[in-house]
Amino acid sequence: MVPSVNVHAEGKAAGALVEVASGRIVFLTSVEARQSGLCRSYYTDDKTDEMNVTLRDTLHKKLAGVILQKLHEQQTLTTASR
Repeated sequence: MVPSVNVHAEGKAAGALVEVASGRIVFLTSVEARQSGLCRSYYTDDKTDEMNVTLRDTLHKKLAGVILQKLHEQQTLTTASR
């Protein structure tokens, strides 16, 4: 029997597209992610650090994806209104 612990991590990230010329906020968006895992009690700090890095990378990718999707939607709406 090895002493173990369940480690949880969660994070949120937000981004905004700002029109530089006017300073107007075009859109705001946010994303969330969660992770959990089991590890030996002795390695809890290492596992937590590893999960935080992985979670940060996941949040960056999700946020970038959402921003690109919204940019595409914005471009489609602008093109359609012309």
